[in-house]
Amino acid sequence: MGGVIGATSGKFVLIGAALLLQGRVDNARTEIAIVPGLATSAVSEGFARRNSARPLKIAIRATSFTAMVTAVDPGLKGPAEVELGRDVLDAHPIEIDFGRHQVRALLKSEAQQAERRSTAILVEVEPDGLLRVPLTLSDHRVVSGELDLKNVDTVIATAGMNGVPVQIGGKESGDQSVEAMHGLKVGLGIFGQSRVIFDLGNDKIFVRS
Repeated sequence: MGGVIGATSGKFVLIGAALLLQGRVDNARTEIAIVPGLATSAVSEGFARRNSARPLKIAIRATSFTAMVTAVDPGLKGPAEVELGRDVLDAHPIEIDFGRHQVRALLKSEAQQAERRSTAILVEVEPDGLLRVPLTLSDHRVVSGELDLKNVDTVIATAGMNGVPVQIGGKESGDQSVEAMHGLKVGLGIFGQSRVIFDLGNDKIFVRS
């Protein structure tokens, strides 16, 4: 896969569980990492020295929004200078097209229109920030599982089962060889080639084919 292209293309490279893309921050072309598993957004020390004004105006493709990102991450040394976590995603729905490797920020009206054509998944946010989602097993039982946004693996562990596929929002994990452990987790890979809207402010994820 090629690198990030263009400030308005929204193309991303998946590095771990971070989506690295090029956007604009305060009208300057900037490398941005979208990290759904990160609780608090942050900027690099170099970015903080060059840009003291807050809030930040962030543009991804044709949509822009403002976000109050005040945390500075000394470990953020590149290529991204701005990390967007759940505090920003709670207020600004983001659509991730895993098939085309594109990200776009959505206006509320755009999100509502897209969500009407999507499968909704209720997300339960626990006090420690853990996200729980309903997962359907092959015998049609629905169980609660952890959506591990820090991991790209499809299925990480199952409770008392080996090689059992699961479904989330109509998307099946496939024939996974996993070890029996205490609890069920799925990573971002469960969404395959789908388009997914993270509307975490409303405790929902929407999956589109």
